[in-house]
This record gives sequence, C-alpha cells and structure tokens, in this order.
Amino acid sequence: MQATVNIAMGASLSTVLLTAPVMEGIALYSGQPFVMAMTPVQTVMVTITLIAAAINLNDGETNAIEGMTHFVLFATCVMLTVLGL
Repeated sequence: MQATVNIAMGASLSTVLLTAPVMEGIALYSGQPFVMAMTPVQTVMVTITLIAAAINLNDGETNAIEGMTHFVLFATCVMLTVLGL
C-alpha cells in the first residue's frame, strides 16, 4: 500500500510542479498574461494547507491525526467552493 501511495503522490506532485512553470514559460514567451485566478479565501486555504503539510512532513513520519487534518482541510476547501467563496 505504501508503494502505491508513494507513486500516486509522486505523480501528482510532479504534475503540479511541472505544469505551472511550463505554462508560465509559455505565457512569457508568447507575451500573454498568466493569471492563477485564486480568490482571497482560496489563497488562505492554500497557505494553511502548505503550513500544515510542512509541519506534518517535518519529522518524516505521519499518523492518522495528521491525515485527518489534511482531510478536514480538503473538505473545508470543497465546502467553500460549493458555497462559491
């Protein structure tokens, strides 16, 4: 199970880390604006998630409470999206 999760996390991380810089490079090369279009609420949620991830990954181990923290952040983000914020 751990190998499967590692592959999935690696694939999603590489997709995210490669897509934004490539799109930014294409926008700079073509002279087109590149707008991420995040609302202030979404920006705060991303910041909180990154802080939580940094704290949880600090020691290299994880547990169920840390996993539930990320699940709650995800559920909150989905709820805010459904509400239109």
